[in-house]
Amino acid sequence: MNQLEKAREIVRAYAFKDLAEFGEKEGFIDEDARGWYWDGDRSRMFFEMDADTLAHAMHTYVEVEGAEISDEKKLKLGTSKLCGLPHLPKSMKWPEGHYFLAQLALADVKPFDAEDLLPDRGMLYFFFAGAEDCSVIHVEDASSLELRDYPDDKPENAEYYLEKFLERACRVTPKGKYIFYAGGDAYDYKKSAALVTKDLRAKLDKALPGFSLSNWDADTRLFGRPHFWQGEDEEIRKGKPKPSKNALLFEDEFGEGHVHFWIERKHAAKRDYSKCWLTYSGT
Repeated sequence: MNQLEKAREIVRAYAFKDLAEFGEKEGFIDEDARGWYWDGDRSRMFFEMDADTLAHAMHTYVEVEGAEISDEKKLKLGTSKLCGLPHLPKSMKWPEGHYFLAQLALADVKPFDAEDLLPDRGMLYFFFAGAEDCSVIHVEDASSLELRDYPDDKPENAEYYLEKFLERACRVTPKGKYIFYAGGDAYDYKKSAALVTKDLRAKLDKALPGFSLSNWDADTRLFGRPHFWQGEDEEIRKGKPKPSKNALLFEDEFGEGHVHFWIERKHAAKRDYSKCWLTYSGT
């Protein structure tokens, strides 16, 4: 049982008060529904909140937004960062036609990998080609890196996007969060966070060392709930959640929406990130 599942068991065993009154009946397709929750695969309607449903709605993510880099040449090689120019092994080829999105030192993010989806060491790189294709590359030995410029063969539509990718360069300090995706909107989960009493929070903090409760979701992160456009993930039919075979590995803003890097859990268990794929949600 991974860290997240252990934390969910704490939620299931907790004696909540007035949990059934959570949410409100207003404007749902099913007039008996009181709100939506995300179960790790789909957004589902809940009709009466209980501890088991709230546990399903509990997830962890790693926030990776950070501080702007003024001079990339002065940044220590192997630092976790977003955009700008990557630090690549000399033997590694730049994925053809791709933009560089992020490099993460696994020593920084592995402590917040509550579902064991990441390797233990090295670097993890995220590249993508617009809203169509992606490359997620794990380098185990990150002892010999170099600051690499974009190749002469620039990505498609570089005249529109490349400058933004270069200007956005920032150093990131990953932060582990746990959140309850229930009864909120795309970002605001203050109401579900308010269900976490002081003593329950102490138990969850102990089960997830280094994590903190979040009541507001982030755009740029590892794991968590993907931001979809106008209910793309909503499941109207009633039913109990099933374990999801897919996991959101990384999400970031792009254009007027978000790009999502996905991986099947069976491939993550084998540390095979060549099987990752990309989806885009937006206008």
